[in-house]
Amino acid sequence: MPKNIVPIEILGADGKPIFLSIVGGQLQVDTSLPPGAATEAKQDLAITEAQAILAKLADPASETTLAALEAKTSGDQATDAGQAQVYQKLVEILAAQATEATLANFETSGIPLRDQHGLAHNLHFVDGSFGVVAMTFEYAIVSGLCTDRSFVNKFGANHGIPNGSYEIVWEGGTTPYPDFSDSVALEFLSSSGDDDAAGIGARSIRVHGLEAGTFAAKTVDYDTDGVGVVPMGNWARVNRAYPLTNGGSGGPMGDGGCVGTITIRKAGAGATMAIVSPEHGQTEMAIWTVPAGKQLVVSEWSAGSPENKFFTAQILVREYGGSWRAQDTRTIGQGSQTFMTPFSVQEKGDVMVIAQGEGVSGTVFAGFKGVYEDTPAP
Repeated sequence: MPKNIVPIEILGADGKPIFLSIVGGQLQVDTSLPPGAATEAKQDLAITEAQAILAKLADPASETTLAALEAKTSGDQATDAGQAQVYQKLVEILAAQATEATLANFETSGIPLRDQHGLAHNLHFVDGSFGVVAMTFEYAIVSGLCTDRSFVNKFGANHGIPNGSYEIVWEGGTTPYPDFSDSVALEFLSSSGDDDAAGIGARSIRVHGLEAGTFAAKTVDYDTDGVGVVPMGNWARVNRAYPLTNGGSGGPMGDGGCVGTITIRKAGAGATMAIVSPEHGQTEMAIWTVPAGKQLVVSEWSAGSPENKFFTAQILVREYGGSWRAQDTRTIGQGSQTFMTPFSVQEKGDVMVIAQGEGVSGTVFAGFKGVYEDTPAP
């Protein structure tokens, strides 16, 4: 938090002090300051800033209030007028209660805030009192509350993990996932003629990946051509693919998706780079590359097997132009296990999960979750 910003000390849901301030025209919470750090004079200054924000909220021409923040009551979107009313009440209570610890007693819906670490919280107003409780960062992102960040959930399965030899967890089975260069010409086709632009299966597909050469995020939609080959141009990476439109058959539920297996491969019937199966309706590959200008913060990863066997799984990272190195290694068995092993990966870097059998071969499923955002300035 900038040093010239003065916070208001309030009590969090757990009774611990949290500090409310206004930064860049937005309410913000800070959990780093020691108890008692807020004084009445600082409160007065913060109230003055709050009143300035309130004037903006009162402007009937304002369609968006407090920029990236939105008011919520019982899960329903509040109106601009309702948001202004909440903040007016906040100012009134803070002005009337010149104490260093105020506003306990709150519940589970409120105005989303972000603390100095970027973590999401909710400011709640219940029976004349305010408070802050934490909400998961991932929930805030997928709910549209943190528009400058995106959530990544990558997962895959490999039904042919061999004994004593590592393979990437992806749908390519025993074929190792082929390495990309910075620019690779690709093509795709289906194993079924029903996956055609006028067919009963997938009529088009959407491919997410990275632009050749620049590694900028890239999304392209293609019409399908059944068993015919469709050129895709050059890519640096394919991160995900799935059917976009369909003729009412195929897919995991049989009511829309691909009828055959769609294979994305290097041009000229080259190595397979991604697979979309009818059983899953999208690629299943526990590998992902960070777009240019972004960094990925992985919060957790998971691995397991449907079989009563033991495997060793590792999550690896590779900096652009560098070598693969393990971030965590675990022994897994039947069922799924989740491991809280946070780490960051910089732009153009790769993340993947690999596994090998311990005296056995069989199926392993794995994945990882994280958030990517703009690369911090040095």
